[in-house]
Amino acid sequence: MTMKNIAGQPVRDNNFFDRPVLSRQFQQKIKSGSSILISAPRRVGKTSLMLHIHDQGMEGYYFIYLITESVNNENEYFKRILNKIFDTEFLTPLQKFSKRASQVLKDRAARVREIGKTIKFDSETTLSFRDEFIQIIKSIDLEGQRLILMIDEFSQTIENIIEDEGRNSAIRFLQCNRELRQDPGINQKIQNGISHSENITGEEIFNLGQKLDVTGTYKDIVNSLVYDGYINNNDDPQVYRFNSPLLKMWWRKNVAN
Repeated sequence: MTMKNIAGQPVRDNNFFDRPVLSRQFQQKIKSGSSILISAPRRVGKTSLMLHIHDQGMEGYYFIYLITESVNNENEYFKRILNKIFDTEFLTPLQKFSKRASQVLKDRAARVREIGKTIKFDSETTLSFRDEFIQIIKSIDLEGQRLILMIDEFSQTIENIIEDEGRNSAIRFLQCNRELRQDPGINQKIQNGISHSENITGEEIFNLGQKLDVTGTYKDIVNSLVYDGYINNNDDPQVYRFNSPLLKMWWRKNVAN
């Protein structure tokens, strides 16, 4: 089949331009038990790589992919994860390997939904989806298999929490995720394929200009980098990114250091 050249959205199946080295490194990191962070500018293929690994599958691993770009608080984050775990797209293949684990998840899903129907929550009483997530992961028997959570746009989730709930809430959210990764009752069953884009805001550039005492010329420097093709702010006038990971690597090797 002919590969289609698709820009601006993830590609799958025959339209994916395979990166065997990256795919192999990704799989090796998964097998080592590591949590993985994929960091690169937008539109260079992070999501496509994640979906490629997801679609290919790996023996002994269950993959769950979700986007959290619109999430703006901790409870909603874990709610989204639970909804994915309870989804039939995950439960159906899971049942082939572990009917017991599949049944536990179905029973738990029914319980969570029933609580939502029968209990009226107010601003001071809410169902903790984080606690539900912890209890579920600790209670299911995956029979030696591991669950891989592939979280897309995690950094945007952090930015949303900072904007809506403040910096301290974002810090607590990150600490919560770190605690879960270190919990032996969880990290033996689950790992996190987290994706985000490296960028810098106009405010950060201004602060850096003050630090380097170039506040009078920093805009000219930025404009030169844009004009020469190193960076762009096409997606957001206040956010600058490298035009490619190769340029970023070259810059760090030959300029930043």
